[in-house]
Amino acid sequence: MDDNTKDGVKTPEEDIQNQEQNTVTATTEEVATEAATTTAAAAVQKPSEFSQIVWPKAGRLWSETFTVIIVAAIIAVIIFFVDLGLRTGIEFLIQ
Repeated sequence: MDDNTKDGVKTPEEDIQNQEQNTVTATTEEVATEAATTTAAAAVQKPSEFSQIVWPKAGRLWSETFTVIIVAAIIAVIIFFVDLGLRTGIEFLIQ
């Protein structure tokens, strides 16, 4: 028997501790059950999400690829000339 137990009767403190422990245990079990349900539901939904993907046609893919390459080249040329101008300007100021 515990120090708080007298004649086999639980004290109010022990009763409160038991209630808190039962509440924590019940909450943990609810969370575990909910997590298992959510995981199972997500596993069921994945195939339907993949079936909704719309892949671009080959022609659109190539045109967008060329657009990206051309824009990147234009930006590279702009950065090159800005860098060249700044370098020339700084060299002029130093001399």
